[in-house]
Amino acid sequence: MKDRQKYSSSDLELVERESRSINRNIKITVDYIGRDFKGFQRQKNKPTVQGELEKALSILLRESIRVTGASRTDTGVNARGQIVNFRTKSDMSAERIMKSLNGLLPGGIAVTAVEDASPEFHARKSAAWREYEYLIWNRPYPEIFRGGYVTRIDRPLDTGLMKKAAESVVGEHDFSAFCVASSAVKGCVRNVTAVALDEPEPGLISLTIRADGFVHRMVRSLMGTLIDIGLGKLEPDTIKRMLESRDRKLAGRTAPAHGLTLTKIGY
Repeated sequence: MKDRQKYSSSDLELVERESRSINRNIKITVDYIGRDFKGFQRQKNKPTVQGELEKALSILLRESIRVTGASRTDTGVNARGQIVNFRTKSDMSAERIMKSLNGLLPGGIAVTAVEDASPEFHARKSAAWREYEYLIWNRPYPEIFRGGYVTRIDRPLDTGLMKKAAESVVGEHDFSAFCVASSAVKGCVRNVTAVALDEPEPGLISLTIRADGFVHRMVRSLMGTLIDIGLGKLEPDTIKRMLESRDRKLAGRTAPAHGLTLTKIGY
């Protein structure tokens, strides 16, 4: 108590504030358009979402910042609600970080929320599930307003067959047949807890899938195979056979990246 009396109240407040901010953990929510970046993860001499966030944050907070994302989206894949965390010594308010960060980031990235998180929070390791949405425009003419975020299939699709086939992925499976060869050695067992194929408006087909994790290009491989089933190019039981055999050769096309969006992260 005597030691505290050596300092003024303002001095003590400054010391306590600095002590709290030494290992401050910040959680941010980010939206981005995938076509402008070579994926989320940092790559040397290539524009990535992680790279742009780290560059802007380092300038803003005047220290070297490294961020962690909940999901490492591929080149061209979009996100609405990607979760990122980083540690900083700065005591800058969350409101000011958000406002200033959006002023420094390039077009195509928007920070929609900033908040202090518990010291234990980790964007990737703390996540219980992730949800993606794939959009198809199934009309003979272009969708000019959402053209950059949907994949157009101009031939009629049998959504009934597609919906039934999609249900096969629910549950825990080895998704080796749905990932590129280089990913298979890391393990491809994932638990899909929900999948839905709907037509929210005439001509627009939506596939929503939720799982504890996804292997490389899993959703795009699934969607491409469903498209070929809907076109009658593949048998309706193809996805079930892929899961049982783990044979990627049975798969259909890999759907384009721009139709895929990360939409939710659950904690």
